[in-house]
Parts: sequence; C-alpha cells; structure tokens
Amino acid sequence: MALSTHIYQLKNVMKSYTKGGEKLSILKGLDLSIETGEIVSIMGPSGTGKSTLFNILGGLDSADSGEVLFMNRDLQDLNSRTIDHWRGRQVGFIFQFYHLIPVLTTYQNVEIPLLLTSLSRKERKRKIDAALSLVELEDRHKHYPNQLSGGQQQRVAIARAIVTDPSVILADELTGDLDAKTSEEIAKIVTVLNRDFQKTFILFTHDLRIAQLGKRMLSLEGGQIVPLKLEEEEGQ
Repeated sequence: MALSTHIYQLKNVMKSYTKGGEKLSILKGLDLSIETGEIVSIMGPSGTGKSTLFNILGGLDSADSGEVLFMNRDLQDLNSRTIDHWRGRQVGFIFQFYHLIPVLTTYQNVEIPLLLTSLSRKERKRKIDAALSLVELEDRHKHYPNQLSGGQQQRVAIARAIVTDPSVILADELTGDLDAKTSEEIAKIVTVLNRDFQKTFILFTHDLRIAQLGKRMLSLEGGQIVPLKLEEEEGQ
C-alpha cells in the first residue's frame, strides 16, 4: 500500500463549546486534506472557527469527535505528554502579534523552542544563526523587541517557528499588523521556506494578498471547509 502524501487529513471533525449554558457548534463535520510541502490558505469572517481549527491542527486543542491525522497518526489518540512532544518537534507557530518576550533579545526569543530539546549550547547556536540568517536578521541578535520594527519582530517570530525544523508551520494573520511593503517581504520569506526547504504552510488570514500565496485558497463557512470564491472575496 502506497504511503499517503498528506501531512494532515481531518475527517468529520466536530467541535463545540458551552457558553452561558448554551452549546455552540463551531466545527460541523469538517473534512480537510493537506499535502506535504503545500501552502494552503484558510479565510473566513471572524467567529467562523478559524482559531478553533488552528488550535486543533497545532495540538493545542482536541476535537470532540472525528479524526485528526498527521502523517497517518491520529492526534486524538495521543496523551497530553505525547502531544506536547509531537508539537515541539513537528509544528511551528506564527502569531499576528508576534508573542515575543519583551525582556529577551532576538537570539533568546528564537532559542526558546530549543530549550525543550537535548541540544547542546553550540548546536542551539548553529540552529539559531541559521534561522536568523534565513529571515535576514543576522545583525539583530542582541536587539530587544522594542528596538525592532513590526516587520522585524515578525521575522523573529518566523525564525522562532522554523528553528526546530518543523514539518508544518501554522500562521495566524501573518501580516495583519504590517504595511504593504513589509507584508510583501514577509510573503517572500514564506515562499523561500516553502520552495527551498519544502515547509508546509497553513495560512489563516483575512488578507487576500497573503492568501494568494497558497496553492489552494479555502474558506471556513458554516463549520466546514469550502473552496474560496475569489470573485465574492474581492467584492466584499
């Protein structure tokens, strides 16, 4: 039997929350397949469940039912310790507001995921230098977040996401706070990481320019994934 080329396969995923005594269904039998090395963009209005799906894909939350397969392994079957270990090795996270620690330098912020590994200080330095080189911040090792522009802070966040060499990178509003020129620079970094290093990207975004980086552009509507209709999105 041939091995699957899919990094993720979600099958009939259901997720709901209880708020004020009322059950709110967020994901309603969601199906989604993502191939290894693909860039996929997921759009949709606020409140449609993008954050919920982001958290499930990253192992930060679990579905109520259904299958969440990563390389044919169902994340739903893993205990919390195993999922933590999987997340640290396989997934990189990029957030809209960077989530950098203000009292740490660029180097120290990027080092954080590596502190959970058994790598030596020398090995950590090699990986950090490589990650910062990829995002063109070799000269900002000792700078603190408040000494960096928004675009530079996002580059630090990208370096932190890739420093462990994860298989997939989940990005939430990658350029949500950035101007058009800086957004374009960040988009080029994503393209290079995908093209030259075969990194799988799942981009959760409201920005059509960033969504167009995706080989596929999808929309989360009514708790399910559907193809994005560009003419409707452009007309909004």
